[in-house]
Amino acid sequence: FPALAVQVAGGIRHEELILIYLDSGAHYVVLSPKLAREPERVGELTSDYPEQLLVAVDARDGRCNGGSAAELAEALRSEGVAGVIYTDIPADGRVNGAQVEATVRLAQQVAVPIIGNGLLRSPDDARALKARAPDSLRGVILGRSVFETLDLVELVKAAGVERGKGNPRKN
Repeated sequence: FPALAVQVAGGIRHEELILIYLDSGAHYVVLSPKLAREPERVGELTSDYPEQLLVAVDARDGRCNGGSAAELAEALRSEGVAGVIYTDIPADGRVNGAQVEATVRLAQQVAVPIIGNGLLRSPDDARALKARAPDSLRGVILGRSVFETLDLVELVKAAGVERGKGNPRKN
């Protein structure tokens, strides 16, 4: 099997958990969106675990923590995060395709790698994302609901990824 990069997520805010996960073989640990409110604290952690910490940023219409998601992502980049897991929820709370636009816009504005969350509802969403994705948009997270309603093989084909090849930028 090729080497797989394992990432662990789920409300992680404490250094003890980070150390347990990294010592267990995880390549990346995703820090809680609550820590995104404290970029300086994130910086303390990244100094101990460089290039191994991602931060979940949850926004509503591109806004979070009293500012723009782009401002927060850049602040986190300056603190040394390996990337940002970005979730944008429209003000009306409906998943309506606006997440693709918001995530592409964020990835165009920042230098930190972005992984989009909650973007794909159809193969058409995957094609639209692929056509517009800047280099800083490194991937997407597919939730359980996607697997229950979509054919993963069709979604991967629409995104232009060869089966078993992973990141399309490396093909």
